[in-house]
Amino acid sequence: MKKLVLLDMDGTIYLGNTLFPCVPNVFKFLDENNIRYMFLTNNSSKTKNVYVKKLSSMGLNCDESNFYTSVETTIKYLKDNNYKKIYVLGVKAFKNILSEQFDLVDKWEKGMKIDAVVASFDTELVYDELKDACLFIQDGADFLATNIDYRCPIEDGYYIPDCGGLCEWIKLCTNKSATFFAPCALFKTKSRRPDTSAGIGCKKAPDGYSTVRLPNLTIGVLFLTRTLSFQTKRKTGICFAIVIKFEST
Repeated sequence: MKKLVLLDMDGTIYLGNTLFPCVPNVFKFLDENNIRYMFLTNNSSKTKNVYVKKLSSMGLNCDESNFYTSVETTIKYLKDNNYKKIYVLGVKAFKNILSEQFDLVDKWEKGMKIDAVVASFDTELVYDELKDACLFIQDGADFLATNIDYRCPIEDGYYIPDCGGLCEWIKLCTNKSATFFAPCALFKTKSRRPDTSAGIGCKKAPDGYSTVRLPNLTIGVLFLTRTLSFQTKRKTGICFAIVIKFEST
């Protein structure tokens, strides 16, 4: 029997630095029943190490093997599509990781050709970087982005601009739309499989069978929110639902 739970983080198990009250009991259940869990996130502004420290400080037992982020998705997409020379809108840590495997350029110069502009959740954004990204795109560079989220939830019902919102600004300037890729995209299908061994927490989980694809790993996901779930409510409704019933595949 395989047991694995896939979880989103921002707005799912916490907001900002505040863990939802129900979450410790959920992870206590998972640990007591030897159910492995992995966190998926579109947020490229933090490294795995930062997430480990953050969740550990909240009392959750985890290490880097428990995370799959849009950073990994970005690297895989760029390699699979043979991108080499890129301009990145992102935090310093994100740029440092990409610079180990790709040729990053620092600024736009007339006549310089690159393969792509990669936009992300850039909490360190400055105007000149945004301007250079628009100029590269107008010069023919592909326009790629880590995730389509327009905004990211934080405490007290507030939101802050996310990658998708940034890309809308670039689109209005360049008349070009981004190609988005992220690990947390879920695709609902019509099939239903009560024998699935994996579940996921999400902001508003639909019922039905879906598939999450990671490198060398395909996992069936069955949402059973009507059967048994832990839930926390805020202004936008249910923001945490997790399957805690598993059957053998």
